[in-house]
Amino acid sequence: MEYEIWLGSEASYQVVQKYLKQFMGADYVKEAFQRQGYNEESELCPVFGVDRERPGLTILRKIGEQTVMQVAGSLTPNFSFWHRWVRGEVVSYEAIRDALAICQEQGITDVIMHFDTGGGSVRGLSQTSDAMKAFERNGGQIRAHSDAYVASAGYWLMCGAKSATASEMTEIGSIGTMAVVRTLVNTEENMGVKFTVIKAGKYKALGNPFEELTPEIKKRLQDNIDETNDFFLKRVSVERNLMLSETGVWAEGQMFFAEKARQVGLIDRVTTMDDLIGSGPAANTTSVERRFDMKISPEKLAQIEAGADPKVVLSAAELEVYMATLEEANKGDKGEGEGDKTKVEGEPEKDAKEPVKEPAKEPAVEGQGLSMSDELRKALKEVGALETKLEARDAEMAKLKEANDALTKEMDSLMVVAQHTIANQQRVLGKTREVKSKVPEVLQQFNELQARMAEVFPTGKQSSDDPTKDTTTKPGGALSYRLQHAEAPTKTGR
Repeated sequence: MEYEIWLGSEASYQVVQKYLKQFMGADYVKEAFQRQGYNEESELCPVFGVDRERPGLTILRKIGEQTVMQVAGSLTPNFSFWHRWVRGEVVSYEAIRDALAICQEQGITDVIMHFDTGGGSVRGLSQTSDAMKAFERNGGQIRAHSDAYVASAGYWLMCGAKSATASEMTEIGSIGTMAVVRTLVNTEENMGVKFTVIKAGKYKALGNPFEELTPEIKKRLQDNIDETNDFFLKRVSVERNLMLSETGVWAEGQMFFAEKARQVGLIDRVTTMDDLIGSGPAANTTSVERRFDMKISPEKLAQIEAGADPKVVLSAAELEVYMATLEEANKGDKGEGEGDKTKVEGEPEKDAKEPVKEPAKEPAVEGQGLSMSDELRKALKEVGALETKLEARDAEMAKLKEANDALTKEMDSLMVVAQHTIANQQRVLGKTREVKSKVPEVLQQFNELQARMAEVFPTGKQSSDDPTKDTTTKPGGALSYRLQHAEAPTKTGR
């Protein structure tokens, strides 16, 4: 590949290029020593219990009982052993995936990914976000946090975590895509060398540094960048439940301080790393709140409040979040009601008759008798009741429409029959064939013709007993005579 698509800043790109040049060939030197029998003594990491040479250990650490993955530096696809020497400057997707694997192997289910990165390469990014999803599917949870800077490819990873938080002065975003294309075309005269690119295939060696970028090649590169950026936008839209039609608000390469990032939907809340670690694995209220607010619409919540079955209203993913929220709420209620049953070591015995203090109620809204939660619950119930009525009305309207459609179809069929009958009557009576199209006109036309038919062809009239005069010798014969005297038909005389 002659150019690299980069989800990051120019500065993060330059960091990687600097170290690639500095340590160029270092991996080959190490391999040469290993082929000659040299190898570092393999030992197990005393903290995580795995081979200390594993790439994931370069970014894993323990803070108390909390496992933290330090995603710091420019993001590159593959791990190189010299990454150990420049921690905080370069980190690989391979190391991130291996760190998750280590946690899975050791039964660690709660990981904080601490971001401090300006982004990095596109290659390897999708596989890494897939590994994060797999970790969560297997029972783990990832909480993403930043105290400094998280942009581009870094945010690609961050937005896929179960929760996303940041401290006050953290910068977040830069959702966009770029490619750095270097050209050496104008330097060959000064260098005294000539570059010639021989290729087969119209787009082979696309963006190589030895040829001018033609408008056609620039367009091709731009199309590639746009397609990559679409992947980025769709991912953030799905993970953070943001509208693609509003990318001007939360994307377009913009950077936001933490509070503004929260307002546009890129993170869940503003907090500190100490707060997350201090609350330990139980600090998943942030993620539950975000999932509850972002994944379940107010309309669905209102329906549930009004009495609808959550299993019917919610999708499988939404139902899981909803039930987890209820479980957390129930745990909190039990903790308040049963606190007097648990004796803390060193605490004096309490009188069993000592009344349990009522939990403090939420302050009432000034000028009103209801608390904020009561008001909200009441409003949600009212909205839910209205939506239930609307749904019933919609169902009733649908039935009426169905009945009306059936009636219209039947009327159309009857109209065709009536028009056909009128046409036949007009033919028999020798009238001009003219059929109306409107129901009242057709009905009037039919009644008039029926009356005329009754006059021309009376029923129940007794004919004369006189024998019919033989007219067969006359021109036209008996049939012509009878048609001319249709009003007074005679017997055949037999």
